[in-house]
Amino acid sequence: MGDDPSIVAGRQCLKCDLPARYYSVNPKQAVYCRDCYLSMIHHKFSYVIGKNRVFRDGNKRSVIVVWRGSPSDNFLLHCVEMGVSQNPHKRMEAKPVVVVILESVDLERFKIEYGAAKERELQMAEKWDWKFVPLYGIFGEDVEFLEELRFDEEKASTLRSLIGKSSAKSDRLELKSLLTELLVYKVALKLGIDKVMTSDSADLTAQKSFDAICFGRGAKIAQLASALDTRFPGVTIIRPLRDITDADIGLSLRLASDAEPTVALNPQVAVKARTIQGLNADFLSRLQVSGFPSTLSSVIMTSTKVEAPPVPQPNHPCLLCLDPCPIDKTEDSVRQLCPSCSRLLAAIPSVPESFYQAIQIGSPAR
Repeated sequence: MGDDPSIVAGRQCLKCDLPARYYSVNPKQAVYCRDCYLSMIHHKFSYVIGKNRVFRDGNKRSVIVVWRGSPSDNFLLHCVEMGVSQNPHKRMEAKPVVVVILESVDLERFKIEYGAAKERELQMAEKWDWKFVPLYGIFGEDVEFLEELRFDEEKASTLRSLIGKSSAKSDRLELKSLLTELLVYKVALKLGIDKVMTSDSADLTAQKSFDAICFGRGAKIAQLASALDTRFPGVTIIRPLRDITDADIGLSLRLASDAEPTVALNPQVAVKARTIQGLNADFLSRLQVSGFPSTLSSVIMTSTKVEAPPVPQPNHPCLLCLDPCPIDKTEDSVRQLCPSCSRLLAAIPSVPESFYQAIQIGSPAR
């Protein structure tokens, strides 16, 4: 995941006879020339798709590609675009629909996000269908796609107030993540598409496993770390970048665009916000760059082997995360939540009724 001359000097590419210039997670074992490095990274994407037979055996070809503007989102678009433009023998038989999640609840920032997404759409060589949906759209009775720039201040204010009321930033990040997952699920149901690709990298996948344990969701880390996540009834979440690190993604994007690097290819661990998510990311990053190159892959592989406890009977899907949870007969039927989500919302004073109505729509139990 770098190009340090002191590491690659005088060495030959693992795959061909050219001098090596780049390396990935373990430079002691493998270094590459430019083309072989890019081929190796793209093979990791193709391997996840091929091994799990995502688009084979008569499966539906339509797939949602979630885009929120991050480098990993752009790399996912790049990989999918390459996959569908290959020759017939190697082509990925997919019909992508790009779903842009506009996260901001501030008008000016919202305009910037929308403009950046539109610009990215115009840059694509492949003309796919793009759907724009604001995160505050979770409060609508039905998912509405934006045909043009439009900002609903009332719904944005509701989301802003809901997230802002939580005193802990870690809880705010967790709630935002859960709402985003639920919104993407609602979008998939509305479009009638049973596959969703996300850009979760190795770094983020490993971090999410740690986050789940910290938030009392350890029973589902096997799904969170799997290439195919089947937590959502009727919809499969696909993580084709699960085995690719953020550093490899950044370097691949730079090499693919022939652009000059704007950040160091071997960055020091950045100081992160003091949140559960930030501390977990920081801990994993420090291990990864401190002589333990298999940290991320070990966490991911171990997480996938964790067996969830037996599903309680009778059960009801949690209205926020959809995990099965025991039915609490003392609780309002429209507010059945798992213990983790219940704790999360209990820390927010005066949760608006519109919130429960929104997640009620998202539950597959109805």
